[in-house]
Amino acid sequence: MTLRKMMTSALVAAGLAMASSAAMAQSDQSSQPAPSQGEGPVLVAGTIDCRYQIRPAETAICSTPVLAAMDIQMVTLFNILNLLVNEEVGAVMAADQQEFLRERSACAADVNCIGESYAARIGALDRILKDIASRGPY
Repeated sequence: MTLRKMMTSALVAAGLAMASSAAMAQSDQSSQPAPSQGEGPVLVAGTIDCRYQIRPAETAICSTPVLAAMDIQMVTLFNILNLLVNEEVGAVMAADQQEFLRERSACAADVNCIGESYAARIGALDRILKDIASRGPY
């Protein structure tokens, strides 16, 4: 097995493990009340340096640990996928990511809206990962 194939296999496995734990966390969250914004500050989320957040959505993410965790999960999944896809798919993913960021910003400080936006984006990225995984072996 070549080094590239081994790395691809490892990345797919890591992504699938992350997506699986995300699905479990999301189902756990559905039975709990919506997160409050006052649960404590987070220094860095995946796409945000919380020391410098300027938009209402960023402030909400930085002050809501569940949203900060979703942000980290989403950006990690996005970065793993960028290593696995070809240039054309990567360009589509980048455009979709920009659209996600616009939609997230449109939520302003609405924690539920932001959470739904993240859930949809993580779901879309998870579908891409599962499509890649279904094409194995590597």
